[in-house]
Amino acid sequence: MEFLALFSRPGLATGETGQADRTLRVPRVPRRRRWWLLAVTVALVVTSGAGSYALFSAVDQRVETLVAARDIPFGAVVTGADLTTALVAADGPARTVAATKRGSIVGRTAVATIPAGTVITPGQVRQQSVPAAGEVVVAVRTEPGTLPARGLRPGGMVRVVPVADPQTGIDDPAGGEFDATVLGVGAPDPQGAVTVELLVSAAVAERASSAAAGHVVLLVLGPGR
Repeated sequence: MEFLALFSRPGLATGETGQADRTLRVPRVPRRRRWWLLAVTVALVVTSGAGSYALFSAVDQRVETLVAARDIPFGAVVTGADLTTALVAADGPARTVAATKRGSIVGRTAVATIPAGTVITPGQVRQQSVPAAGEVVVAVRTEPGTLPARGLRPGGMVRVVPVADPQTGIDDPAGGEFDATVLGVGAPDPQGAVTVELLVSAAVAERASSAAAGHVVLLVLGPGR
């Protein structure tokens, strides 16, 4: 594209002989190409495409996994109604149970309370029922005010400590403290006492029986005890 510029000599009217306006042609200035802008645009497109690919790849790696459809109490036998499925990102074959492996979970016993919505893992269940070989269940009666204010939950660990009879002050000679797993907690009776079912090792069955006949205090144990 060219531009025309008109120049006139001062003092002369346009159109006089020999004094016509002269036209000057200005050469076209070539447009400079911004190669750096093109390179940045290409880089952004490539980066965006790579990010989208990574995102869709992550979505594609999700697998249908077993999830607790409702709370599964400690010691309960898992049924088909206890389970549902959800798409979960794959995190190693040993940490989740695929929906196709439902049969490996149904019929097993929960070794801890499994809240609804929890992803099922193999370590949350076991083949043996409760009580298993080498285990016994004992019920102890706790007096009002002897349970933790936060309460007890099935699957929690406690230490059972026999105490003297509040009426006579006599200790149980056969007593001795021992650790146990809470299996169930009953409702308070009219006097406010609560019966707690405990799962203990058969090795402490004698102490557990003695405690059940006397008075005890339950101490909640933390991880690692």
